[in-house]
Amino acid sequence: MPKSSHIHSWLPLAILLIALSSLFALGGDRGWFYRSSSNGLGGDASHETLAIAENLSPEHNFLMTLGAWEREDGSFKHDPYNRFPVGGYALVRLAIAPFGSDLAAKLMAGRALALLMFCGAAVF
Repeated sequence: MPKSSHIHSWLPLAILLIALSSLFALGGDRGWFYRSSSNGLGGDASHETLAIAENLSPEHNFLMTLGAWEREDGSFKHDPYNRFPVGGYALVRLAIAPFGSDLAAKLMAGRALALLMFCGAAVF
């Protein structure tokens, strides 16, 4: 067997191991995943994503919105937010669906999904 084909046979495994080892480079500290916006006034991406996913429903024609407020005349004013494609929000909606009104569980489910997607991207 030529030497070059031997190198190519273990190269994908080496890349996979390097990618996986990079996940542990911070010693298990995931705090930087959960940081707030730079001004410290909120706007946390986790909360925005959770709000959009929570409001994503066929009743609102799958309008991606941060919230809706009822006006004095009975109509609703929506706060649309369509910065990213709907696929990620739909995945979050599926991940948080089993938790009913437990906001802490929904937040953890969304963050766990984000970590799984990050790990998948690192392995890919």
